Amino acid sequence: MKTAQKLGAENAWYAWIPILNIVLLFKLGEQNPWLILLMLIPGIGALIVGILAIIGTMKICEKRGYDKLLGLLMLVPIANLILWGMLAWGKKNV
Repeated sequence: MKTAQKLGAENAWYAWIPILNIVLLFKLGEQNPWLILLMLIPGIGALIVGILAIIGTMKICEKRGYDKLLGLLMLVPIANLILWGMLAWGKKNV
């Protein structure tokens, strides 16, 4: 929620609702939120949405002033929590 507020999202509270947080991630990552419907495709849909979430996180990292490749930390279990902490409370300016 703090990252969305720093990026100027109008509905930052979406971060607390399970499906809406993915919609918020897609909006902040400049992707179409309707792509979440790909999760309805058995098997491959969740993989596609996961890849799109990583791409969206990479764009969010760029917007916050960090290196784009930090978005790949989403693949590492504990590192993704540290990444979102950096994006929310880091000192980099937009």
